Amino acid sequence: MLLEFVFRPRGFVGRPVRSFTLFGAICWGVKYLYSEERLKDMLNMFKEKPPFVISSPIYEIKGELYFPKPQMPTEGIDYCKEGVKIYSELKKIKKRAWVKESVFKGFLDGKIRSINELVNVIEEENKVDVKKVLLPHAQINRLTSTTVGGEYYVEEAYSVPAFRVFVRFFDESYRDMVISALRFVPLGKNKSTGFGCFDVQVEEKDHWILEYLEPRSEKMVLLSESLYDSSYELEESMYDVFVYRGAVENYYEKPSANIWKKRLLYLEPGSVIKVKEKKQVYGSIRRVQLDEGFSVYQYGYAFGLFVRESHGGA
Repeated sequence: MLLEFVFRPRGFVGRPVRSFTLFGAICWGVKYLYSEERLKDMLNMFKEKPPFVISSPIYEIKGELYFPKPQMPTEGIDYCKEGVKIYSELKKIKKRAWVKESVFKGFLDGKIRSINELVNVIEEENKVDVKKVLLPHAQINRLTSTTVGGEYYVEEAYSVPAFRVFVRFFDESYRDMVISALRFVPLGKNKSTGFGCFDVQVEEKDHWILEYLEPRSEKMVLLSESLYDSSYELEESMYDVFVYRGAVENYYEKPSANIWKKRLLYLEPGSVIKVKEKKQVYGSIRRVQLDEGFSVYQYGYAFGLFVRESHGGA
């Protein structure tokens, strides 16, 4: 089963939303809407085989969906002959993080296989614009209820467009829990000041990506962040990585004595991974903290779409 969640922001978010942000919201929702035992049961399932996997946001601009730009090589260009113009165009394209749905699907079908083939299909308008803003604050003296003597400071926030998230269920009994949790829990940090609130709609439909979910080839494009999997052949893949170190959520419960999770290395959405073994699930969930008798886990399962067998792309 595949569900499509449509998120329309009511205001700012503390940081851009990622697949593990959504998973954290689901965990808190399951705990408080159902029970802690249900949450523990769900996490135990994720240690073996996940009952569902989550994509990262697919942004919507003026009715168009924008997917992560697949990592591709540059092919067939002699920069000495082509000159500065083509180099400048390719440089702009390499900086673009998102492509239209039609372009992304063209890559999956093998019609687009290199960065230079994007020159004629990528348009300048309707870029995905995740804006960082600085919000001014004055620290309040709780004894006098004034700002006298308090510090002036600024806080980062992000303005994001509407986006969609795909959730693929391997166990449909989790369907209602996931829907309830994502409608109930704000996303990201600074929830107490109104950040991370969205209007959420859910649709179940025959989306075209269903055709690409089954592992019928050796090349997979990530639509989510992913932790390393032993089935990944990274030497024959094209990918970006980032290091993430998150803080333990302190909005719902008393903060942990150690607020920081362990650092993890993630593969970015848009990475094109060659897999050694064809299977339904890649990635993992990792324990990133053990403190005061409870464990904290970080989500890192891949939501991947497979490139058509007869074509390359990485």
